[in-house]
Amino acid sequence: MPNSSIVFDYRVRSAFGNMSPKTALDVGAGSGKYGKMLRAVLGENVKSTALEIDKTYPEAYDLLRYYDYALCETAVGFFDVVGREALTFDLIIAGDVLQNIKKSEGIDCLHEWCRRAEHVIVMVPLDICQIVADSPQESFRSFWGAVDFEYWLPEIEIQSIPNGRYKGCRQMYVHIKNEKPEIT
Repeated sequence: MPNSSIVFDYRVRSAFGNMSPKTALDVGAGSGKYGKMLRAVLGENVKSTALEIDKTYPEAYDLLRYYDYALCETAVGFFDVVGREALTFDLIIAGDVLQNIKKSEGIDCLHEWCRRAEHVIVMVPLDICQIVADSPQESFRSFWGAVDFEYWLPEIEIQSIPNGRYKGCRQMYVHIKNEKPEIT
C-alpha cells in the first residue's frame, strides 16, 4: 500500500520540527507521505531520499516533487552497495516497512540504520495480517512488538487506528535516538 496510517502523523511532524534533520532517508516511501511532511516542516533545508521497492511509484506519485532523490531498491542490503559504505543520514524513517520483510532482515536493517543515523523513526502495525496477491512486497512477512526494539532503548507509543480499513487495530511508533552513529 502506498500510504501509511495517519495515527502518528502529528508525532512525526513534531519530531521533524524538533530534530530539524539536514538529511533524511525515507525507507518504503510509497506515495511520498513523509517527503511531503519533511518539505512542509523544513522546506528546502533538508536533502531527502526516497527508497521504494516498487519501480512504478516514483513516477506514479511524482516522488521527485517531494524528495531530492528517488531510488528503486529494497531496504535489505541498501547500504551494502559499493559507494555507500560511508553514507549517513540525520534521520531514517520507515513507516510500515519492517512487517514486509523477514524478521531477521528487519533486525539487520535496524542495526544498520542505527549505525548510520542520529534518529531512526519506525512505525509498524500490530494486530494485523495482510496478504496482497498482486503485490507480494506488501504482504506481511513478520510481526513486531515493543520487545523487538528494547535493545535500542527507544521511545515507544502504541495507539489504535481510529478509522478506515484497519479501524481498532493498533499501530506502534518507535523513535530511536542515537547520540553517536558509528559511521561519521
